[in-house]
Amino acid sequence: MNKSKLALWNEIRVRSKRIETQMNPLTRKRTGSYYTDLTLTDVMMRELVQHLDKENIANYKFLEPCVGTGNFVFSYLKALDELFIDSSEFQKILANIYVADINQTALLEYKDMLTKFADAYWNIQLDDGYFDSHLSKGLLLNVSADTLKYIRLADSLSPDLARQRFDIIATNPPYKNLKAERSQYDNEDDYALDKEKYSSIAKLVKTHFKYSSDGVL
Repeated sequence: MNKSKLALWNEIRVRSKRIETQMNPLTRKRTGSYYTDLTLTDVMMRELVQHLDKENIANYKFLEPCVGTGNFVFSYLKALDELFIDSSEFQKILANIYVADINQTALLEYKDMLTKFADAYWNIQLDDGYFDSHLSKGLLLNVSADTLKYIRLADSLSPDLARQRFDIIATNPPYKNLKAERSQYDNEDDYALDKEKYSSIAKLVKTHFKYSSDGVL
């Protein structure tokens, strides 16, 4: 890795870690947000890439449904770059990467860092149009929204994407126990708010996800 790429990689590491450490504890609980360090995502994505069909690698559709600041995406792209794929292929690779998250602060970091990454690695410029079609602010259900509603894949991504299948899904899923425990709250209002919200979420889940409606949601 040359000096400019190494400097950018270190910047990604520092910025993603900062977002993690500055997150409010109650927000973390409410969203189930957990950080996966680049050291781990690097190992996982290198192992994944080893099993991909190198002749078809640019055609794989990649989804990170809980992207945060993008560690899985960046490690995936770096692992592909290490294969010495022709730089012209990365325009198509980037076009096949889709992400989602409800953490708007993290998404802003992801957009900025991916823009820098594409430019530094392959001299590819990403504009707002790219992110409008490749970034979703939540899949299926946004637990942080004031008004809860089921989000269809066709509305979150696009009708065409909803009818297709992703070849790769890489993520650290949110560890979200939909149960309000009084001991974890500093005040009664937050506790009552989440207790009512989780009850509403449970009803939505039972309506739309028949295989996820038993046991602890």
